[in-house]
This record gives sequence, C-alpha cells and structure tokens, in this order.
Amino acid sequence: MAFYWFKKAAEKGHEGSMYDLALCYHNGEGTEKDLKMAFYLYQKAAEKGHKESMYDLAL
Repeated sequence: MAFYWFKKAAEKGHEGSMYDLALCYHNGEGTEKDLKMAFYLYQKAAEKGHKESMYDLAL
C-alpha cells in the first residue's frame, strides 16, 4: 500500500517520496527488488536536494 502512494507522490516530484520509493526498490519491499530503479530514484531525489539520497548515493 505504501509503495503505491510513494509512487504517486514521486511522479508529482516530491523528493521525499522519491527517496522512500527508492528504498522500496532497493530492499524489495512492496515490489520486486530493482537496484537500477533505486539508483535512478536516489539520483533524482538528490538532484532536488534530498540529503539522505545524497548520502545513500555516496555509499
């Protein structure tokens, strides 16, 4: 359920939801694990100034 709402908000440009959605893809929570999609979403959120995404990209 959360995956659905994170995706909806991320599509509207909400960087926090992009990060949450990236975590879902990264960990396979609510969806299939997809590291490429997780990386893409971390990157998009980081471009919008989301600090946790920047940190996760640096790992």
